[in-house]
Amino acid sequence: MYPCKTPCNIGAQIADYKSGDSITVNALLKAGGIKAETGTFTILSYRITMDGTGFCCDLYEIDNPGDKFIERALSLFRRSRRGVFMSIDCITAKDSNGYITGLKPAVYTIR
Repeated sequence: MYPCKTPCNIGAQIADYKSGDSITVNALLKAGGIKAETGTFTILSYRITMDGTGFCCDLYEIDNPGDKFIERALSLFRRSRRGVFMSIDCITAKDSNGYITGLKPAVYTIR
């Protein structure tokens, strides 16, 4: 896991779902990971935080290396229910010049 960087003005998204959108579990599983909203970035790591029905604790966090969702995250998505809140933050990415930066966090509600 890379250390969190100060976010630049570019955000992250899941498939065509931008931050603030609601998303289905099937869409999460089909998307497979996150990407930058614009530009050419390689996602190095990020943290997923989920809260709501179906979880034993108040918050559930997963550190995810790379742009693809790891199996632990996919398992968590499968257990998600309608109304679950999901945040993706601490997004570390490398731009086309090799500079490592942070991307703005993204938030979703499972529908």
